Amino acid sequence: AFANPVAAVAFLALLILLPLLVLLIATEEPTISPGKTSFRNIGKYVLTRDGLAGLAVALLIGAGFEFFGVSAGPRLTDLGTSPQVLALFYGLLAPAGLAIGALLGGALSDRVGSLRAAGLGLALVTLVLGWIALGDLFRVGDAHVIWFTTAYLAIGALTSSSYALLMRLSRGEFAATRFSLFMAMTNACEAWSGFVGGRFAAYSYGWTLLILASAACIAALPLFVLSRKAARGELDESSRVAA
Repeated sequence: AFANPVAAVAFLALLILLPLLVLLIATEEPTISPGKTSFRNIGKYVLTRDGLAGLAVALLIGAGFEFFGVSAGPRLTDLGTSPQVLALFYGLLAPAGLAIGALLGGALSDRVGSLRAAGLGLALVTLVLGWIALGDLFRVGDAHVIWFTTAYLAIGALTSSSYALLMRLSRGEFAATRFSLFMAMTNACEAWSGFVGGRFAAYSYGWTLLILASAACIAALPLFVLSRKAARGELDESSRVAA
């Protein structure tokens, strides 16, 4: 994407300086005194029904796009994409798609709620990855980079909305511990989907992508359970355990 090394260095410097500028202009946050927590009760706070539903969401919802992420480059190469286009894709299109999608997913979470936004993000990712998988199976279309970029846009939206949901489920005591467990499950999702996809992609990339994208839809079940609790006004109280 950057044939001129000077342009690449300037772009990298800009990426480094932007967060530093944000720190300089950011206002001071109010200090909040942490509450006292007994680690003897950690299981009661972490292993709630909502917490287990969150773990299931984290373990499943990214199955399709985690495999897609690790296989996109090799697949585009197999499809005859030139090195210049690959450089443009990974240097600009994919990260821009993730960033824009994440902003849209975050804004949607604020507008309609993280649960609904995560469900919509899952549906969008499934549709885009399903189209790519079917196109691979039946050799439909040749605009691979365009669809792969669209997939990264959808992935960004799903990632930010699902993380917003997991942060919501982490409220209350042991919030950092619970959110760390959720993040561990997202890493486990990347591991198992990458392993399974790597084992079977050589036989059929299209079928492998379609199956893993469909497996991610199982996350709709814990999302539905959480949505029922949210409708009854119980979800935000789930982290509170009686002494």
